[in-house]
Formats: sequence, C-alpha cells, structure tokens
Amino acid sequence: MAIRYLKNREIDRAAWDRCVQQSPQRIVYAHSWYLDQCERAWAGVVDEQGGEYVTVMPVQFRRKWGLPYLYQDPFAKELGIFSTLASLAPAYVQQIIACAFRPFRYGVRYAFNTHNTAVLPDLRTTMCATHHLSLAPSYETLWQGYSSKRKPCVRKAQASGQVLTASSDLEPLLRLFKQFTAPKIAGLASYQYDLLWGLYRALSERGLTELWYALQGEETTAGALFFRYQHQLIYFWGASSERGRAEHSMSLLLDHVIRTYAGRRAGGEAYRLDFEGSDVPGIAAFYRSFGAVRQPFAEVRFSRLPGWLEQVLRWRQSRRGFTT
Repeated sequence: MAIRYLKNREIDRAAWDRCVQQSPQRIVYAHSWYLDQCERAWAGVVDEQGGEYVTVMPVQFRRKWGLPYLYQDPFAKELGIFSTLASLAPAYVQQIIACAFRPFRYGVRYAFNTHNTAVLPDLRTTMCATHHLSLAPSYETLWQGYSSKRKPCVRKAQASGQVLTASSDLEPLLRLFKQFTAPKIAGLASYQYDLLWGLYRALSERGLTELWYALQGEETTAGALFFRYQHQLIYFWGASSERGRAEHSMSLLLDHVIRTYAGRRAGGEAYRLDFEGSDVPGIAAFYRSFGAVRQPFAEVRFSRLPGWLEQVLRWRQSRRGFTT
C-alpha cells in the first residue's frame, strides 16, 4: 500500500480513469478529463498497488492571498473516494481523507459521493441529499409512483400541443436560464457559462450527453441537459420560461426521459435517473413527485482563515454567484 498525495502533473491519468470507471462509486465528475474542464485546479490522493491505482480521491482547490484552500467546483457535484478494493476499512478511509485534506489547513468544503456515506470516519459533516429513481421497472409501474399532483401536470402538458425535440445546441438552454432562473437565484458568473460550454463539449465528444427542449410553436418553453454515464442518467441542468412553468414543460421533458429509459439496461445494470437533488424543499418535492428517493451524501466544511479574510471572501462570493 502506497498512499500518496500527487500534484496534477504527477498523476497517471489513464490509471486514474481506470480506477474511477471500475469502482462501484463511479461517477463522471471524478474522471480526469472532466476535472480538467472545471474552473479549479485539481490534484489527488492515490493508493497504488501492483502498478495500478486501486483508490483515488480528487481534490479541487484555489488560492486566496497565497493561502491554499479546498473548495469544490459547482460543476463537480459529488467527488469523494473511488476504489476497486473489495472493502474499505474505516482506518484506511481515514488515511485517504487525512492525506487529501492535509495541504488545506486553512479551509475545506468538500462533497463526498453517496456511496461514501456509510464508510466515512468520525468527521464533522453536513448531510446533503440528491434524489435517485431506479428505471428498472416498466414505464407503467414507474407512472404509478408519480404523485397525485404530478400526474395531472404531465397530462396537461401532453394535451397542450408542446413538441419535444433533441438538440446539440446548448445556447437556448443557457438563454432560458439567464432570463428566467438566474434573476431568482445567485446564478453564474459570466465566465462560468463558458466553462459549462467546455464541459458540454467534452462530454458530447464522448457521446455522454442528451439535450432536450420543449417547444410551443416557435417558443422554447423548457430545456434539460442530461449526462449519460454507464447506467447513470444525470439531470445536470434545466430551465423553463414562465409559459413553460404554467404549461408544465419540465414535467413533460422528465416524463419523456423516464419513459424512454424505463426497463433499459447498460452494462448489465438498469438505468438510474439521478436528479442531482436539492435541499431546497420545493425542488426536492418536485423530484420526489416522480417517485425519486432521497439519497444522502456528506459534505465537510471548515475554515481556519483569519476573520477579516473570511468576511472579504463572503462579500466577494455574494457578488459573484457560485464563485468563491
């Protein structure tokens, strides 16, 4: 066993990606080529055995006033430990995490993946949640799991004359988000839209994206971007116009994707729709209305920055949306 913290240039990317892809914790966000597209610099902890990485843990970081701190990119929603080992002993997990966090004594904000929740050592964590829907059953069975509120919304949308279309153009979705969603939340800094385009291209080149729009005549009423990685279908980004909300366009889009993948398998496993859920009650309730189940994951947060510097960072963050 050789657990080491490696700088980005020291990482064997092929070995890293093999470990991620073969691990039960696998998720697209942890691949080296995905991390390369994100805003923050990244490095990682590896355990190398027999010339292969058997465990990896990516970390993303920045520097402020010369001080390194670990802060996860908003586009890498779950990271954590990825391992091909048959089991992860608590002491081993503790070693990996200690090695990963050691360079960042001034501050950490880090989200683990849902598989890590049961094996994390005694850490001070905040429990967050995503929502998963197994698509193993038939569509008819999944429909029965929709809430009594969601079913009439889907029926109303189906009767409204909206047309669904697949696309490769991300721009209409970004326009919807900028116009109808960003003014109501922190939104994105302008350069982050370019980062999102870079991620979209990187995944599209690998055949890992699905982009759908709902149209009412010439008007785009909603858009939804999905990442399709092995058996995981990740609802990564979505936005609706005011008309789209009134006509339940997003319900129509999600129902279409559920209908399309119901009962299908990839690599021997049934597809699973990951809503990349929210702790905002209304959004979480919307995901659950399709029958999705809450899946907890842990986030570690601590800061040892000087008080005056922390106030400056909070002020800058409030002015720059998702950035830090």
